[in-house]
Amino acid sequence: MIDNNIIKLFDLTNIEKVDDNSYIGYSNMTNKWYGWNNDGWCKCSTKDKAISFAKSECW
Repeated sequence: MIDNNIIKLFDLTNIEKVDDNSYIGYSNMTNKWYGWNNDGWCKCSTKDKAISFAKSECW
């Protein structure tokens, strides 16, 4: 799961698990979707792009 500090920092909602170590979430603070995987995180313009990032090893 994404660290609780990250959830609070980005004011994340709609957190969804994509794969074993991959997640997406929507930030109310920035009004953007974020994707997380083992390589880190990425701010994305759409939910589909966040899912794509979360599933990839690198982008």
